[in-house]
Amino acid sequence: LPEFLEILQSLCTATTIGLAAALRDRQAKLIQQSLTAPVPPQIPLSEQIATLLKPTKLALVGTERSLPLPLNNLMLRAAEVLSQLSCIHSRLTYIWEEERERLTLEAVISDNLANIATITAFDAIRLEAICLGGTLETQTHASSKMLRVLLTIAAAPQKSNTRVNLRCRSSVLQMAFTQLIELAGLSIAPIADPDLPLLTDDRSLVSDRPKLLWITTEPQIPDRVRGKIDLSSITPSELRSAVDAVMQGQSWGITTASESESIQLSEREREIMQLLTKGLRDRDIAAQLIISESTVKFHINNILAKLKAKTRFQALYQAIDKGLI
Repeated sequence: LPEFLEILQSLCTATTIGLAAALRDRQAKLIQQSLTAPVPPQIPLSEQIATLLKPTKLALVGTERSLPLPLNNLMLRAAEVLSQLSCIHSRLTYIWEEERERLTLEAVISDNLANIATITAFDAIRLEAICLGGTLETQTHASSKMLRVLLTIAAAPQKSNTRVNLRCRSSVLQMAFTQLIELAGLSIAPIADPDLPLLTDDRSLVSDRPKLLWITTEPQIPDRVRGKIDLSSITPSELRSAVDAVMQGQSWGITTASESESIQLSEREREIMQLLTKGLRDRDIAAQLIISESTVKFHINNILAKLKAKTRFQALYQAIDKGLI
């Protein structure tokens, strides 16, 4: 049994790394497609969506503004899927909050919910939304045979005066981060400047740049980098925060030796993490450790706080990467 669990843990780790790599590759391809796509005529997004959803009436809430091409295309692809279904109501909403503009496309579909294809039709859109830092939710109402679809994305923040240098070995990665930098409200300096943050995956540029954000394309991270970013998980807002941190002499996404030593999981927390690697649910962990389910959730929340992780998936990845379990 111990040998089997050890093999299972290795498989889980390998699967985690594989999924991260697949998402990174998918995100790069999506952004490359958006960058090479022909620029549509300057027609308001609401009019383009209304044309696709005829005869459904589209309600517009808020002040409409232009969007970066990838986000605009995502909204249109969602509208194309909705047009193939029995969409009976749709609403496009612009909301300004916390200096960020949030855009939502909400639709109600009257359909035979027994047909699973109605829901799975949005799988590709959902993946693209995640890659661009958004979400897509579907809620079924079996009693009324209705399906509610809510696509939410965050538009680019106000353009700042912050500039960065970008040097990637791969042209695809260069284009992907060019788009992310634009979505983050930053700009790329045309010439190399040692006083500006540098985003790169080129080891030959590490030694002479004090403000360096390493783009992780391989497991080993060079010394002297101020932070690391991953295309598979970084969002535009996080990229902007990473650049701000490096400019202020702080680290981002990396753990120094002293910080790593300061992260200590209790024996109970390590036990729970080990059981999480086996795919056990909270109630199963509670039964095995003879504690309440609420106690399990309490320990997991403490683990997330210690590792500064947003999800259990991230916590497991970090705990294994740091050798905590």
